[in-house]
Amino acid sequence: VSIVTGGTYVLNTLRSEMDLARKKTNFVANVSHELKTPLTSIRMFAEMLRERRQPDLNKQDKYLHIMVSETERLTRLINNVLDFSRMEKGNKLYDKKTLNASSICEDLLESQRLRLEQNGFQVNFTGPPAPVYIEGDEESLKQAVLNLLSNAEKYSQNVKKIDIEVSRLEDNIFLTVKDRGIGIEPKFAQKIFKEFFRADESLTSKVRGSGLGLTISKKIINDLGGDILYYPRKGGGSIFQIKLPAKDFS
Repeated sequence: VSIVTGGTYVLNTLRSEMDLARKKTNFVANVSHELKTPLTSIRMFAEMLRERRQPDLNKQDKYLHIMVSETERLTRLINNVLDFSRMEKGNKLYDKKTLNASSICEDLLESQRLRLEQNGFQVNFTGPPAPVYIEGDEESLKQAVLNLLSNAEKYSQNVKKIDIEVSRLEDNIFLTVKDRGIGIEPKFAQKIFKEFFRADESLTSKVRGSGLGLTISKKIINDLGGDILYYPRKGGGSIFQIKLPAKDFS
């Protein structure tokens, strides 16, 4: 019995280690691909501008906007990897201030709008008429929302439509990202925030991702005193909702 029990334990441990090693290998390959994609765009547009191949000033301005957007995308990818390392070591620090959540989300979407529309997306923002405030770290909050936006972008196929909504209900502020993508099967809904998890491994060759975006977003929002919730969207797609305590002024 002891030999069988010990052998089973060793086999299970070995299987777990091999699975983790495979996921880390996929992670490196996917991150490399994700870094290469925006770099290719930046280089292409930079060379066109340097060689003055595009005389139209409006198009030059559009190219510059796309380059800035892709640079922000690169920054997010690098921050995800660095933050995951910090979070594992417990070294993640936050600079908490009073923030207008609605303004941050709207500005963030506008910074990505041109690139998304260039890729065939329809993007919409809906916010309250008055500012809604939270206590949080601005860069970390932006990173969390950008990760959700990137997730919606990657998993949208036939219907390319993304909505960001900011609302208040009682003492909570909600930042909601909705898409019409492929959605998530119910059996995977509880696992999607786990590091390196991919809801459908068959999509790996089609949809590249580090498998860290949702993990990091949830950790950031948890550290800021909130949570991220997932809901299937009626008619197809996904809804990710950030819930944070409202900051009131007395």
